[in-house]
Amino acid sequence: MSWLFERKVVESPVQGPIVCTRRLGTWEVSTGGLGQSNDYLRGLWKTALHRWLPAAFQAKRILMLGLALGDTLPTYKKRFPHAHIVAIEIDPTMVQLMRELSPRRDTDYPEVIVGDVTDVLPRLTGTFDLIIVDIFDGRHVAKAASLSSTWEQIHRLLAPLGYVL
Repeated sequence: MSWLFERKVVESPVQGPIVCTRRLGTWEVSTGGLGQSNDYLRGLWKTALHRWLPAAFQAKRILMLGLALGDTLPTYKKRFPHAHIVAIEIDPTMVQLMRELSPRRDTDYPEVIVGDVTDVLPRLTGTFDLIIVDIFDGRHVAKAASLSSTWEQIHRLLAPLGYVL
């Protein structure tokens, strides 16, 4: 029966309780009452890729700020099958849940860096063709998203003809 419906709560030192719910075999997670991984968000990012990026655009390197369960990864992999994806996730518990609840082949996982974007971005080198900003602190946009230093680092890391979503 757990394939039809299952719920568990995992305590995170970063986000507090993470509610994990499986419906018809698909896991969703929420923190602070806000969905971090669900059908709505998967659809939102799929639409964003289609609507805001030119059809001919090809990304070789993608930087994800925020990962959650990584359930948007298949969308990015489908559009950019050969892209190298680097994800920054502040919560090590969320990374653990991604590996536990979202079975993928090892080649489908991104390169994950655990840490706060304000600490990690200055250490990154090279450029990224696509940078996806999806960082939240429960129900609120993460403070890092409003800091000019974060956007300066994003600008530094963005390839000359790259995009930020």
